Amino acid sequence: MNYTILEILPGQIKVEYEDKSWALVPIDAGSSLEDIDDAVSKYDPDFLRPAESVINQEISVGQQRTSVRRTQQEVSAKDEDLPAEIQTELQKIREGLSTDIPDPSPVTTNFNPVMPSIRLGRYQSGDILAIAEYYAINGDTRLKDKIMEVTSKYIEQFELDIDGIIATLDYTYDPLDDIVAQAEAELNQDG
Repeated sequence: MNYTILEILPGQIKVEYEDKSWALVPIDAGSSLEDIDDAVSKYDPDFLRPAESVINQEISVGQQRTSVRRTQQEVSAKDEDLPAEIQTELQKIREGLSTDIPDPSPVTTNFNPVMPSIRLGRYQSGDILAIAEYYAINGDTRLKDKIMEVTSKYIEQFELDIDGIIATLDYTYDPLDDIVAQAEAELNQDG
């Protein structure tokens, strides 16, 4: 669909489509015209999934329900078969996990969405992935499933696709990153 650029902002543009709908579209300062057209197409009503495909079929307008928070006992009933130390560690991990996905800032200098905030308590991301893999190999995939669920929500929210991610990867060699080269340079200066 054709579009008109209404406003140019830091890291994004405001566009209006032919049907009078509009969108704030994140773009990089160095984006080519083709990159911008591609970014705008991700918000184009012609390319969006049909509304009925993203509606939960188990609910309906006017339906009245009661909100109920699951108890930790219901969620962790399967843990009873595990040793006490492992149950304690799983509890700490669960308390640290969050499925809150931050909203992207409407004004950015670069569009670089961050991974969802997953509070891991005292664990680092590599540690938690290793722990999740360990339990999965030993038959308990709950932690790995939870991590994948949060990641999946993030991917869906930002409509990420693997080609787009690969296309935006960039690395520029910086000699300051090379500690061996720095050490050799210092040794050569002394000698």
